[in-house]
Amino acid sequence: MGRGDLRFVGSAALARMVATGFGLVRALVTTILAIRLFGSDLYGLIAYGLSAIDVVGSIVGGLPTATLRSVTRMGADDDGGGLRHLFSAIGTVVLAIAAVGGSLVVALLVVRGGPPLHARLLLGAGLGLVLVARFATNQVFAVAQGMRHAVAMEVPRFVLALAQTAVVVTLFVMGRPSLSLFGGGLLVTGVVGLVASWLVVRAVVPADKRTLRLSPRHAYHYTREGVPYALSGMAISALVSFDVVALGLFRPSGEVGRYQPAMRIESALLASPMTFLATGFLPAAIEIHSRGSNQELFDLYAVVSKIAYTVTFPFAIVLAAFPTEILQAVVGKQNSTTPEVIWVLIGGSVLELCFGMNTGAVLAACGRRTITTVYAVGFAAMISLTLVLVPFYGQLGAAVALGIAGLTLNVALSTSLYRETGIHPLRLDMLAVALSSSVVASAVLVAVHLLASWSLAARIALAVATSAAWVVFVFGTRLVRVEDVRGMLPGRRRAAETAPAPAPGTGTGTGTGTGTGTGTGTGTDTDQAVTAADGTPVP
Repeated sequence: MGRGDLRFVGSAALARMVATGFGLVRALVTTILAIRLFGSDLYGLIAYGLSAIDVVGSIVGGLPTATLRSVTRMGADDDGGGLRHLFSAIGTVVLAIAAVGGSLVVALLVVRGGPPLHARLLLGAGLGLVLVARFATNQVFAVAQGMRHAVAMEVPRFVLALAQTAVVVTLFVMGRPSLSLFGGGLLVTGVVGLVASWLVVRAVVPADKRTLRLSPRHAYHYTREGVPYALSGMAISALVSFDVVALGLFRPSGEVGRYQPAMRIESALLASPMTFLATGFLPAAIEIHSRGSNQELFDLYAVVSKIAYTVTFPFAIVLAAFPTEILQAVVGKQNSTTPEVIWVLIGGSVLELCFGMNTGAVLAACGRRTITTVYAVGFAAMISLTLVLVPFYGQLGAAVALGIAGLTLNVALSTSLYRETGIHPLRLDMLAVALSSSVVASAVLVAVHLLASWSLAARIALAVATSAAWVVFVFGTRLVRVEDVRGMLPGRRRAAETAPAPAPGTGTGTGTGTGTGTGTGTGTDTDQAVTAADGTPVP
């Protein structure tokens, strides 16, 4: 491993963190403006359409992982012919998605009913083109990542996301809650994303190694190799989108418009820390596992999981104590869901936090068959639970289905991880962090209820102060160690790496080694809900 490997890992992690942070902020801003502009009924139809393109796109959403593996291998071998065949396959798949996927999205919106047919057709066409653009930007991300262009790999996604936000902001400023105008704006957005993707390809891939020529034969072999990754992508998409799609199919649009923003806001607050930490955890876990050190991997898993839990739990306490107040302040009283829905969503996220970084550990240490089986279990659980609960219980049924399916997936992940490596989330230090937080959460919720006569600001201050006291307790008892947090800071790592070695005979020294790993997967664009909190790979 050379210095170039370390440099790429660091720059890629920084680029991903910046892009993820931008995506989270943009998603929240876009959601708030859109629901205030369109209202819960019209926004419900838009949310249904956005979730529909996630579900449709998930069928091929895992293919960028196959692209990354191929580009990395062919680039190392300087296989220009293989890269041209790969681009022929990708171009053919993009065209197929435009024809089949776009038509399916339009059909889903047409049969949904509601606004005039021409508005639904234009909205469906716009969403269909955005679907194609998302797939193209994810593919370019994988190509640039495989060719070690850390910044360039983020550009097409950034441009596509910015164009989507620009459409909503423009309509909000104009005060025009028109589905037709929104659909037209999405058509422009899709074109912009496709153009940005091709410009990045031209910039990072030499002219003799790329082509726009279509090849069904190459596309067939490419998709066949990507089947395992496509299956895992479908499972992730079902977990984060199928509840919204089912609501759109079985319940009024207003319920979709009230549930989806609540789910997005809750996910943005409680999933972000794990999402950021997973950026560096996965390559480190892959390198450690390659050395055959399961105990070292177990230690890394526990340390990162505890830090993620400690950072996230204060947000969970405050949101659980004041769900109605926070949600109404963000989306408005008429667009808010019930506190019970928020509490169920929070419960599912906290349980996921308790399992820690199990997804990254499984991806690093378990085989492809195990990964495929585990995600098949999660996919089946989400589909079956949603279809049973949503028609009868609406938003609450969707939240319960999401929570139980997430728990099922995490149990399957942890069971597989334990069988193959001995790693599990029941370490005493991890249990102590979780149990102590449950005591604090119970105290805060009871106090907020008993002190209802206090002002809202005073009760929020009490919840924040109590959460901060718990964080101090966790560090004070060394359940989470300050030196572990310091060791994750880039500046500290650079200092350790550049420190001069001791002179011979003057003492002993320690050495550390790091390595790289590559991996992508599937999930939703940040315009939708944030993906799995423990870092389930997203494109």
